[in-house]
This record gives sequence, structure tokens and C-alpha cells, in this order.
Amino acid sequence: MYYVGIDVSSKKHYVCILDKNKELIIKPFSIASDIQGLMLLSKNKVYYFG
Repeated sequence: MYYVGIDVSSKKHYVCILDKNKELIIKPFSIASDIQGLMLLSKNKVYYFG
């Protein structure tokens, strides 16, 4: 199981992904609050989770 936390803001969002042991999977990163940011989040999800 993985946990994805998203700190939502009006201009950019911060994303953190943890495993079942609450260990970081990747260093937290930010995405823009637009379609490009959503695409980046989707790309990272596919990269890390297949």
C-alpha cells in the first residue's frame, strides 16, 4: 500500500508519497496548479507504481 499526500494551494501543490511503513518513496516535489502539473503528477505515478 502507498500513501499520497497533496498539500493543495492556489498556485502550486506539494506531493509526498510514502510506502506502507511510512517511509518516503521519493523526495517531496511540487506541481503547478494547472494541466501541466496534473500531467507531471500522473507521469510520476506511472514511473513509481507501474
